[in-house]
This record gives sequence, structure tokens and C-alpha cells, in this order.
Amino acid sequence: MRERHLALLTARPRELREDPLAECLAWTAARYGDWFTQDPVTVRWAIDPAPASLRPPTGLLWVPVRYVP
Repeated sequence: MRERHLALLTARPRELREDPLAECLAWTAARYGDWFTQDPVTVRWAIDPAPASLRPPTGLLWVPVRYVP
């Protein structure tokens, strides 16, 4: 969803490109001496304990995990 928003945002004229989420996260990160990137906001991969046969097709990279006593 975030990637779609960014694609639509670049289609708008420069003076109408507002991104409140990026502004808020950049401000918060700057308070702690860090900077904002899109990586935490756009999901690149997910951890899933479910078997592969039960996962819906989403286009994400799934990292399988299992319980090890």
C-alpha cells in the first residue's frame, strides 16, 4: 500500500507532494539522531510460523520459522 502511495505521489506536481507519514517519522528519527528511510514502512519480508501450504500468495518474501524446544 505504501509503494502505491509513493507511486501516485510522484505523479502529482512537486508543490502538491505531501507525505505526512514520512515527515512525522523523519522528525521522530531525527530526535534520536537517526534518519528516515522507506524500509521500515514498506514491508519487504515477513516471519511466519505457518506451514508454506497455508500461506496466502502475497508477493512477500516469507521467512519460515518453527518451534524448537
